[in-house]
Amino acid sequence: MPEPDKQNERRTCLNEVARKAIPALLLFLFGAAVAVGSGCSEGSGLADLVDRVGRRVFRKKESRTHRRKEKLYGIQPYIYSFTPTAGPITGGTVLEIHGLDFLNVPRVEIGFTSVVPIDGNTTCFRVVTESHPAGIADIVIYNANNRTAIMRAAFLFYDGTPPAPIITAVDPRQIPWGFGVRVSINGLGFREDAKVYFNDVESNDVFVESCTRVKARTPFAGTGSVEIRLVNPDNGCASVTTMFEYKDWSSQWMDGSVLARRQYRYAEDTAAGLLVAFGGYEKGYSTGYGDVNMTWTFDGSQYMRDVDFSDEPSPSRFEFAFASEPGGGVLLFGGFGDGGDLADTWTYSTGVWQQEAPAGSPTPRAYCSAAFDSVNGKTILFGGSHGFKFLSDTWSWDGSSWQRVATGSAPSPRRRFALAADEVSGGVVLFGGETASGHSRETWVFDGADWTLAANTGPSPRVGAALAFDNNTGKVLLFGGAGYTATFSDTWLYDTATATWAKAAPAISPSARLDAAIAADHARGRVVLHGGFRREGYGVVFENDTWEWDGSNWINVTPQLGP
Repeated sequence: MPEPDKQNERRTCLNEVARKAIPALLLFLFGAAVAVGSGCSEGSGLADLVDRVGRRVFRKKESRTHRRKEKLYGIQPYIYSFTPTAGPITGGTVLEIHGLDFLNVPRVEIGFTSVVPIDGNTTCFRVVTESHPAGIADIVIYNANNRTAIMRAAFLFYDGTPPAPIITAVDPRQIPWGFGVRVSINGLGFREDAKVYFNDVESNDVFVESCTRVKARTPFAGTGSVEIRLVNPDNGCASVTTMFEYKDWSSQWMDGSVLARRQYRYAEDTAAGLLVAFGGYEKGYSTGYGDVNMTWTFDGSQYMRDVDFSDEPSPSRFEFAFASEPGGGVLLFGGFGDGGDLADTWTYSTGVWQQEAPAGSPTPRAYCSAAFDSVNGKTILFGGSHGFKFLSDTWSWDGSSWQRVATGSAPSPRRRFALAADEVSGGVVLFGGETASGHSRETWVFDGADWTLAANTGPSPRVGAALAFDNNTGKVLLFGGAGYTATFSDTWLYDTATATWAKAAPAISPSARLDAAIAADHARGRVVLHGGFRREGYGVVFENDTWEWDGSNWINVTPQLGP
């Protein structure tokens, strides 16, 4: 759509200035008689007064124009990560950039050069660098709607051989001892696949965000000063001994607000009677954002951090498949971790993580979902994406092995859809997601052997909705999600017997959000929802509240501490 007409805007602005300046002028003339001879400062006359009024009016107009543009011109893209972090000044380095809401990206600026993506989709694309002077370059992505995403001081162009790394700062400088907090290491010359050591103990969770910033989770240790050592793949090394310290602060720092997150998962550990929360992308204790691998449990009244984090899945990740599994416990598969899509299988039960080694398994993927079909005794996984490819394959997990299900029909390849169990008839229900043709509102049902398109009405097309089976109504509950220009706070119930959606009207609801975690708590007869995020202006707001659905209403049950 066209930009607002500048001439009309100026004319309207001047008219409003004149209207508001007349009373101010009368006030000024009255005050001037009093002020004569009183030493008024130079420039405090009528022109200044009118100018001040005009500036206030124009700022209001500018603010309204900005909000109108925000509505008209679409959503803001975000950069999560890219690889590699450095390349020669001659160019030719293939960069793979991961993020969110890349809409038909026409160009990318890397420092002083502008390049065109060679392929990609809304969360991942590739570009090839051109020749560039030696030094650090920003990466700027331009969406087709003229919105931009910027990663500052991201890519290093070097002449000859890559320089040795340098550490200039660590944030935070102090953390609770032995808790496993992700810290930010700032400097220069950091390369992909770098390793980080804390007092010679290697961190099992390292994320090279750019050539100037690395995030690493601290291993368990006692109190005192800590040496941090970073080693690049070419053995280039940097170390500091006075920038970081473990402090004995017990657990008082764990205010839940510092661990708000999105794109993580909830699932029920039926063996322990608890909900398990894992992973995601957090606005965390240390400055900035990052994917995490923390495990929490929720008993209906409080969250507890799994203090034995030595066995937690590594690397940290978000947008993975996570669901209850046969025999109790929780199943995890894949997701997006440091460096790309994953294909590992993990199980969790009564406080213990274990990496499984099945003979076969789904291919690497992220933005997929899984749900436990309790009637047929299988955990069902569907779709997702791997790099630039959307997937449409169906897999079942029986507690020890994966089996690909050969279906006669299936939803089109997609990701960021919602999946939940149908505990009345068996099977699972799928809603929405992102397909090659855009956002979907389709409802598909899998009966254990094949998929059926059950509905194409009900909730509007969306991604990132939360979906779970509601024992109180015997229906599938949906909350929130987002379209191209709006984030939703609506609640819907799907009746599998009649294949129809009905919009609920609870007295109160969680705020609008997408990518929240949700799971049925069978022990207490509730559906629990936590976290997620919403777009606001040029940024995002991470939610950190916990809500329960009792069959007809949402109840805010946010405890003092939590993920």
